[in-house]
Amino acid sequence: KNLSISIEPSEILEVYGKNGSGKTSLLRIIAGVSEQCAGFHNSVFFEKFFIPSHGGFRSELTPLEIVEDLLKGNRKLAKKQLCKVGLSDYLSRPASHLSEGQRKRMLIASIPTNSSGLLIIDEPFNGLDFEAKKIFLELLKEFSLNNGMIILATHIPIESIFSANFEKRKKL
Repeated sequence: KNLSISIEPSEILEVYGKNGSGKTSLLRIIAGVSEQCAGFHNSVFFEKFFIPSHGGFRSELTPLEIVEDLLKGNRKLAKKQLCKVGLSDYLSRPASHLSEGQRKRMLIASIPTNSSGLLIIDEPFNGLDFEAKKIFLELLKEFSLNNGMIILATHIPIESIFSANFEKRKKL
């Protein structure tokens, strides 16, 4: 209620809150997937890229087909991104054969690092191991350095995810 936010090019906005607090609903409205009951948002003026918390693709398609489609037909970039996220051995397998973590990697591979606009991501860390989280942050950095704006929703703040994972890795 009475929410007002502004994001400049190259900025990342983290929407943090517990489960059921409305984060996904807010992102779906900004992405144009759901309609708001009242108010106005100007995201219609930006090219938008929406990555849901899960799903959003046909599981009989391959990761290469899915990411190529999400990257507007850029097969070369799709292959490069899938290799970057560690899915080079899974390019031609049906997405239904991927684990939950591999599916999430596939979705983050669709971040258009060669483009700007508004990237909207729901619960990006679910299903990602420490290495995949680092890759994800690199993709976000590339997107934002290209003047992209990012809104991501999480029930676990980014800072705590990385400090907890770093502490675990140091103790091993």
